[in-house]
Amino acid sequence: MIPKKVNILGKDYSISLKRRKGGTLGDVVIYGRANHLKKSIWINPQVNIQQRKETLLHEIIHVVNEELCLRFSEATVSRLSVGLYGVLKQNKIGFK
Repeated sequence: MIPKKVNILGKDYSISLKRRKGGTLGDVVIYGRANHLKKSIWINPQVNIQQRKETLLHEIIHVVNEELCLRFSEATVSRLSVGLYGVLKQNKIGFK
C-alpha cells in the first residue's frame, strides 16, 4: 500500500500515483520524482506494486539527501534504496 502522504524530517510530502505526461524519457521508464519545492512525490502508476514501494523509498532518500546536504550521487541513492528495501521486505518491516 502506498500512502497518500509521508512526513520526511518534519515536512509533509503528498504522494501522487496519477498517470501523467513525462512518465518516460525516450525509451526509459521514469519510476518516480520528488519535488522539493512543492513537497510532493510522484510515483508512476504503470509499474508493479513492488516497484512502487521501492520507488517511494528511493524518492524519500532523495528528499533526505537534499534536506541534509549529503551529496549522494544518483547511483548511491539507487543502491541505498535497493538495499534498504530488501532488508525491510525480508524482515517484514514497514511496507504492507
